[in-house]
Amino acid sequence: MSKRALTAVLALSFALAGCGSAGDKSTAKPVASTPAAASTGTSSSSTPNTATTPELPKGYTWQTIEDASLKFAVPEAWSAINPKKLIAEGDTSVFDDMAKKMGITSDQMMQAVGNADLMLLAPPKDGYAANVSGLIVPLEGLPTEAQLKGQLGAMSETDVVVTPGTSAAGPMIAADYVLKVGAASVQGRTQFFQGEDGVLNLAISTLDTKTTAAVSEAIRSTIHKV
Repeated sequence: MSKRALTAVLALSFALAGCGSAGDKSTAKPVASTPAAASTGTSSSSTPNTATTPELPKGYTWQTIEDASLKFAVPEAWSAINPKKLIAEGDTSVFDDMAKKMGITSDQMMQAVGNADLMLLAPPKDGYAANVSGLIVPLEGLPTEAQLKGQLGAMSETDVVVTPGTSAAGPMIAADYVLKVGAASVQGRTQFFQGEDGVLNLAISTLDTKTTAAVSEAIRSTIHKV
């Protein structure tokens, strides 16, 4: 994966982590009742054939990224939102500092948000909405540990921990980091999965490590090809 492509992907992850602080200002719809999550129609919620798919964890629902031919579990209480609507109605001033650290402009970061294939927000708590963002990268091959540490290291408040692994969908790699968003420390994990036509990146951002780990593991353990 090229450095430029990885920068674009991580810009989305960071922007969505920051958007969580303004998530309650935008209208969201529950995943379970939304036929298409995200702005492009590439993501949807449906019930899979349980005979050929992993078991759905309690409190979760199925989410499909159609263009990646991948399906996975997400918290059923989290809601799908149009990324362009979030930009229009939310407070995007948080992008400025993040963009500066990444060496890109705020407009480029907002463009990354607008290109998201998936955006889910949890009900706001303590002024922050935990979230999952997804983006299909039209490239072959997962990012390397060195690439992830190099790109995430400039943003993270702590050392970046990279963990290669596997899933029912194939090889994957994950990286844990901490972002400062206002007074909050956002616990993030970005995961990359090899799909049919590229790499799917799913980034989870919450205010506590246990929730980030639990949602990330639910995704990793249930993601499969459809």
